[in-house]
Formats: sequence, structure tokens, C-alpha cells
Amino acid sequence: MPAFDNEYLEVYKSLSNREAKGHITVYQGKNITRNEIIRYLNKFKKDIIVFHFSGHAERDQLLLEDESSNSEGVLAQLAEMPNLKLVILNGCSTK
Repeated sequence: MPAFDNEYLEVYKSLSNREAKGHITVYQGKNITRNEIIRYLNKFKKDIIVFHFSGHAERDQLLLEDESSNSEGVLAQLAEMPNLKLVILNGCSTK
């Protein structure tokens, strides 16, 4: 998965200068599980401005480390984020 690893590093590198200046905080997880996503979304619910997922996917599902997650369920949870401005779902075969 060199392309995925490269994208992972490039996204973080592009955000790291802003993080170093204290403008943003980046929470990242590689090989993340469904429960970890839920935990992060709940823990940082009021703080999330951008949600970016890049990984394996099918038409209506994100394929996580432990199981697949229905994209509508993820989007419903993201809809509850009061400060969310941008969602990026980057996966092969997403709808």
C-alpha cells in the first residue's frame, strides 16, 4: 500500500505547520477500528472542523481495520458535529 502510506504522510505534512503554530490539532489513526472512530468523534464532537477518511471502501461502506462501517451511519454521526465544515471520504469505490 505505498500509495496509501504516501497520502497519509502528505496529508499530515501539509497540516503539521498549522498544528505546530497551535492553529489546529490533528488526530490521526492508521489502521483505525470502528470503535476508535466512534470514540474520537464523541470525544472531540464540538472541536471537529474537518473529517478526512482515506482508506479502503466499497460503494456504501468504509472498510476499517476490524469491520466495515455503513457510510450513512458515519455521516449521521458527523451531522451532529456543530462546527464541522468539511468531510473528505477518500476510498476506492465510494458512492
